[in-house]
Amino acid sequence: MQALSPLADKLKDHHTRLVFVGSSTVDQMAEFMRSPTVLMSGELYSDPTTSLYKTFHMKRGRFRSLVMPIWNSVSRYGWSGAVEGVKLGLETSHLAGDSWIQGGTILLDQDGYILYQHQEEHPADWPDMTEVLRVVGFTEVPVDYDGAVSEWMHARQNARK
Repeated sequence: MQALSPLADKLKDHHTRLVFVGSSTVDQMAEFMRSPTVLMSGELYSDPTTSLYKTFHMKRGRFRSLVMPIWNSVSRYGWSGAVEGVKLGLETSHLAGDSWIQGGTILLDQDGYILYQHQEEHPADWPDMTEVLRVVGFTEVPVDYDGAVSEWMHARQNARK
């Protein structure tokens, strides 16, 4: 969510909706969104029955949700990134809905046909946003995942002060 925030206005100008779906209830999502470290641009929908996840065959599993993200975080962001991810998981576990189901990125045209689909292997398995943006008509628009993660970690540290 945070990495896409700088692109929200460009997407709107291009008649593209940014929609996020979570498996939490509406109340759980509202509490999560009140966090000072969550930056949200776009629409947010609740799917506690995970019907959309099932429709798009999203992956599920404890190993994917626990082991893979820690391994990925350590290798990509170091131990501090992994520790922050674990802390966030512990702090927000009561808001998670189905904790074991993985998300993804899906682009649909106006008729509901799939233009692009990325199924996450684990929580930090983000799609190549250059490819995603190319599908909606953007070229050479940078998405700075590392910058977004750095901003998020900085915000988390400031929230504890």
